[in-house]
Amino acid sequence: MDSEEDLDGEEEEIKDNEHNVTNTILNDENISDFRNNLFFNDGCDKELTDYRMEHSGSNKISNKKNVIVKKNTKTIEESDKKSDSREYLSFLLTDTEGIVFEVLQKEVEKLGYIKTLNEYKSHTFWTGIYSYVKNLTEKSSIDVLPYWDAVLSLVLNCLDDLIKYDHPLGLTISFFNALLFENIDVKFLMKISEMCEKCYHMQIQFQGKFYLDTINFLLETTLDNSKVLKSYIRRVWDIKSILQKINLDSPFCSTLVKRLIKIPKSQIYLSCKDGQSIISFLFGSLDINLIGPLHNSVKDFLPTAKRNQAAIYGEIYFYAWNQANSQFRKEFEDICLQDLMKHIFTFPRKSFEMNRLGQNVFELLKFLHNSRKHAHFSKILTGLYKPLLWRYLRSGNNAERCNACEVFFDVYPLETPGKGRAAEMEFQEKQFNEMIDLLSDDCQIVRVISIKGVCSKLASCWKTFPPEIIRSLIRKIVQDLANDGSSVDVRKTVYKGLSILLKNPDALNYLKRILPQIDQNIHDVNEKVRYSFVQMLITLKELQSPVLKFHEVVSVKHLLARLQHEKKFVGEALVELLIDNVIYQDKRKTVITISKMILVNPMAARNFFKFSKNSLKFNSAYDVISSVLMSLRSSMKIQIQGNNSMSQEESAEPARKKQKCLKENLVEKNVDNNDENEKISQEQDTNYNHPMITYGFIEIVTVLWYLHCKELLRKENEEKLRLLFEITAGTVPFLMKCYKIQDNRSIHLAVITLASMVPLNKLSPTSTIGSACISQLKSISEATSSDELAVFINALCAWNRVGEIIDLVINCFDKAFSTEGLNQSAIPTKNYKKRTVKFNHVEVKPILALRILDLMFSKEVNQINLMKRSYDHLYELVSYLPRVKVLAENRINCGAPLENSSLSDEFIIKCLYRYYKMMIFLSYSSSKSESDKTISASVEMIGIMDWANRIILPYLPCCLEDEPGICEQMSKCVLRSVRHLISGNIGIDNQFLMKTINFMRHILSFGCSLWFVEESFCLLKFMMEHIEAFFEEVDTKTLLKTSIPLIIDDIFVCISHGNYSQQEISKYIKSLKEVKLVIREILQFLKIYEDKSVLQQVLRSLLTSCITVNSMNIRELQIVETGVLLNGLPFLSFFLLKILMSLQNLTNIWLTALNNEIRSSFSKDAFMLLSSVSLFYTLSLHSVKFPKDLLIFIHQTLQEVIDSFKDEDLCDSICDDVSVNTAVSRMNIKELADPILAKIFET
Repeated sequence: MDSEEDLDGEEEEIKDNEHNVTNTILNDENISDFRNNLFFNDGCDKELTDYRMEHSGSNKISNKKNVIVKKNTKTIEESDKKSDSREYLSFLLTDTEGIVFEVLQKEVEKLGYIKTLNEYKSHTFWTGIYSYVKNLTEKSSIDVLPYWDAVLSLVLNCLDDLIKYDHPLGLTISFFNALLFENIDVKFLMKISEMCEKCYHMQIQFQGKFYLDTINFLLETTLDNSKVLKSYIRRVWDIKSILQKINLDSPFCSTLVKRLIKIPKSQIYLSCKDGQSIISFLFGSLDINLIGPLHNSVKDFLPTAKRNQAAIYGEIYFYAWNQANSQFRKEFEDICLQDLMKHIFTFPRKSFEMNRLGQNVFELLKFLHNSRKHAHFSKILTGLYKPLLWRYLRSGNNAERCNACEVFFDVYPLETPGKGRAAEMEFQEKQFNEMIDLLSDDCQIVRVISIKGVCSKLASCWKTFPPEIIRSLIRKIVQDLANDGSSVDVRKTVYKGLSILLKNPDALNYLKRILPQIDQNIHDVNEKVRYSFVQMLITLKELQSPVLKFHEVVSVKHLLARLQHEKKFVGEALVELLIDNVIYQDKRKTVITISKMILVNPMAARNFFKFSKNSLKFNSAYDVISSVLMSLRSSMKIQIQGNNSMSQEESAEPARKKQKCLKENLVEKNVDNNDENEKISQEQDTNYNHPMITYGFIEIVTVLWYLHCKELLRKENEEKLRLLFEITAGTVPFLMKCYKIQDNRSIHLAVITLASMVPLNKLSPTSTIGSACISQLKSISEATSSDELAVFINALCAWNRVGEIIDLVINCFDKAFSTEGLNQSAIPTKNYKKRTVKFNHVEVKPILALRILDLMFSKEVNQINLMKRSYDHLYELVSYLPRVKVLAENRINCGAPLENSSLSDEFIIKCLYRYYKMMIFLSYSSSKSESDKTISASVEMIGIMDWANRIILPYLPCCLEDEPGICEQMSKCVLRSVRHLISGNIGIDNQFLMKTINFMRHILSFGCSLWFVEESFCLLKFMMEHIEAFFEEVDTKTLLKTSIPLIIDDIFVCISHGNYSQQEISKYIKSLKEVKLVIREILQFLKIYEDKSVLQQVLRSLLTSCITVNSMNIRELQIVETGVLLNGLPFLSFFLLKILMSLQNLTNIWLTALNNEIRSSFSKDAFMLLSSVSLFYTLSLHSVKFPKDLLIFIHQTLQEVIDSFKDEDLCDSICDDVSVNTAVSRMNIKELADPILAKIFET
């Protein structure tokens, strides 16, 4: 083409005037015009050509050249490879002229043309490019980054042309390298770095810090960016050899060294293999002087590292040692490995584990211990551990011995290769003897670790232990440690260790003679030990070894005896152990096995299925239920037929009985649909008529039905549930006929419980069991047990016959209330209906009715049924019960128990409480009921609090008595009921809370207020939870800020009325633990509240209460006690201070509050001031727990206040307390306090 000839002709001219060529750039006008066309796209070719034609004068570009560019760009579009080159060709074709443009034009026409240029042409071209790039930096009005990026792309494609540094292309590369630390786009900088890395791989030499800057940049990018790509780490690994060519001692490398030291604690480096390899390289191959700083970097990160990261360090350390030369290895062993080994023995422990740092160091060392297949490394570890391990194994410090024991068993066996067989045997013998000694250590934790270690090592390398050592170790574990009465953990660990040991076939063969000797240990007094023993048996069962079966270790009789008394924790493990020996594919065999288990131990059989939820799946449980019921029905049928045949010999069966038998046979025919069950029902040779078996079967069916009731109610199991209903409906009549209540009460009650699982309409055609329950309920007495009563009530609730129970209760109340003129006839209610159910006894105790109501609401399933189906009946009862308020008024006005003994004080209190609770329950139910009879518990409760204010509270005693009277008990009932209402959040608003607070404050203002402290705290807890839930409301914040501190202050004032001992306060506050938790929760909640003034008010009240109680000692004893530990303070002061000291995040706040109270509230009260001094002395004895500067500040405040104390203030204090004698009036506060403050200062 003509363009090539033109280039040849102009060669000499360019050579003579190179300066003009190399400085040729596009003028500002063209640059601004082309900034919006950074890259060619499919539709820009024509616009670009038109633009060049319009500006052909200024750019000296001919139309012919434009045509060529257009033609060649079309060629580029047809080639993917050519399309890739557009990124850099587009700019340079428009922004240069002369020789540079000519070469680029050829490049467009034929990709790779630049690489064909001779040395002179290439030199000229790249000189122009370098000038172009360099001059772009002077153009402040344009964004040069796209132009640089275009040139950089061109350079990356032409790096093969670079022969030596002084080539102009090298100048361009150096220019870009100098940009690495500029504040520009990271992607562009990474592209520059890629160019520099490519130069390094091509072994191109550059002067200055070219490659130092490259590695520095990559390290900076990967260390400072948490989202860095792992491919960048790979790039660092690829050029790591740069580091070996750099003098790291040079001042220019100080920044690089700092970055290298950061690498070991970089999480991105730790998370990928390349990063781990880099760290190993730094440790083992770079610079021996870096090993120490790198190891310190690892130590800095280990306290916060995860365990898997600590294990990675172990891998890094091993590979670093493995790739290092002898000089590096020696330094690495001394600085790194020996340092870790020294520290591992001295880390503190939390019971059975080291602290977090210790655990991480141990994880690191574990990898090294597991890498001892390398013989030389094994020898090195032995040499490093020898001077340390045995010294710490005999340390007088328990924690150090525990750590050494843990390390010893992890590193075992220590080996001494190359020392000869005799030396090796002697060294092994030393380790065996150490194991025996450790099993006898005085520290229980050492014994626990030793048991785990011995069993683990025996399991993994049994054949390496001599027989006599095995006998000694096993004897020690099984005979001594399994019966270690001093430690539960030791006994528990024995069976865990044996579970590991059983997995070794040789060990199993050895233990088959030993384990049966410890069968009685399954009855250990500790539950956790028994669980470990059962888990050992489960392990033995899972091995399925013919050598030893679990029932050969412990007999089934012992296992059932244990199951009889176990709770869920161990019970579930026993079920898992026995399940395969009870439940079979053959249903008949399963039923026979269950019957045998019932005969051996009926309670164990019941518990077996009670704890079977996890081991017995639903389908298997259904099969057991249906099979047992069918077997039971068949057995009962045979028994009845036998009885009938005996009766037929005496007289003919009446026609009515024949019809009933036909009806029963019809039900049986409808039930027997399942082929398998039919087979069971036809078995004539199996008799389950034994009462114990019958009772056990019914219990098992009921238990399984309850366990799997949710699965039975699922839609996919509708057919199974229907079949169970039919089978049960066909079985219950036979059972009721065979076992009447007068003959066998327990079986009869079990049958009723079973029948309650079935809807009454399915039982009605063949049984009148519902009426029988009502009849039994009518005959109850005080002697009737709650369990028996619950059976009837639960069944009637399940059958929706609550109305009859309510009639029964109201009838009972009516007879008792009639003596006070409060029966139904005296105060008729709406929708009154005639009562049809009456008690049979003449003497009626209404307390029985309360028992019935309590049992009705005792089970959650009953509550659900009552809520859904019996709202109107409950509403009727709640409408009746307000009579008890009148009864309570009569009792208060009377001043003594009522003449009718049935209306005792106990009955009145319980009836009031039941009325309040039913009202709350009904209020909740009304929101889910379609009835038009609704009730608002919050409104009703406000009315009850008003009633209590008018009727009860005026009769509260002014002083504290040993036993609460009826008014105190009724007041507590109201508080407890309000608590239930707030906890359910039923219609609660701030107005109700305000009413409650006023009621509480009124109660706490009486002299007997200590009776109400516990209930007030519990109520306050639920109020705070409500406030927290609705915290964003303005009224709620106002309530928290204004009213809550007042009620809390009232409670603390009430506590500080007397100096009570723990035994005395326990009469009034039954659960001090609950009160402690409530106070903690309140303080923690107020801590996060933005307005800290509320928290400060509460803390001031608490501290004032503490100091007030302590001041009572000074008033009483006439001395200021010093040197008293915390538990030596008056009990309430100790109790409250203990709570504060347990909240470490509040320490600064309450100490500041104490300082403020001393300065403001106590400064004019001699006794409170002396009490503060005494209390502060006690706190100073625990000064480790408090900030030193705050203690000094409080000390200064006390000194200032005491120095400024005046005699008239003392007189005022004495006048306020008439109990103080004249000796106290002559006390000199300063003389008493100064010596104590001096002692505090010394402390």
